[in-house]
Amino acid sequence: GAEGDSAHSIVALADGGFAVAGMTKSKGAGKRDMWVLRLDEAGNVLWDHTYGGANEDRGTSIVALANGGFAVAGHTESKGGGDRDMWVLRLDEAGNVDF
Repeated sequence: GAEGDSAHSIVALADGGFAVAGMTKSKGAGKRDMWVLRLDEAGNVLWDHTYGGANEDRGTSIVALANGGFAVAGHTESKGGGDRDMWVLRLDEAGNVDF
């Protein structure tokens, strides 16, 4: 994008694709948002989602789950009670937050 974007973690998937977690300043709801992308084996983006609020939010680690979803860890300044609170999201196979 037009602003600073970075990847902080990548995981190889059984179908040959990848999932990437990081942060973006180019899109989303605030200063920086957690950014997760799902890529196919050729590197084409299948989907990408941002998560966060008005302040800085960042994904620093991603793992694939047995159900096809993902767990992403990072930090948030938009949620919680302080500066850079720990943040863990469980996502379904389409990148939607899975409660």
